[in-house]
Amino acid sequence: MNQQHKNTYSSLVGMIVIVMSLGLSGCGSDSDTANTPPVSEAPSGTTDINLSMQDLSVAADFDYELVDTRHLTFDLSTAASGYIAIYSQFDANGDSYRPKLRYKIAQTPIVSGKGEIEITYDMANTTLLAELWSLDSDQPNQYLITEGVELITD
Repeated sequence: MNQQHKNTYSSLVGMIVIVMSLGLSGCGSDSDTANTPPVSEAPSGTTDINLSMQDLSVAADFDYELVDTRHLTFDLSTAASGYIAIYSQFDANGDSYRPKLRYKIAQTPIVSGKGEIEITYDMANTTLLAELWSLDSDQPNQYLITEGVELITD
């Protein structure tokens, strides 16, 4: 008897699936494609415009570079030894600056007050912050490096 209920249940489920699939396959759009008007053509007074990169007009002196490379020289009489850290982003706080540590782009040692470094940075940052950390001081000396400056002195 138990086997007979399973067979009846399976047959009933099978019939429902067949009836549902036939019912759903009959669903569709009521629109008649034969009565659909044709797509109209573009008016005769308009033309298609196809542009390419060669059609762009760019000034001859336009610079596509997003980064700049600079060679910086430090000649600092106030420092015997230490290091310079350079930041591309910082906040002004009165007469001092607070660097955003994750934006440190370079650091180099200073020996007898002298040091050199070549840096590559985002050109959107036209002013850089250099902090001189010397071994005999617990606070850094700070220098703003603006565009065109390559020699940093006291």
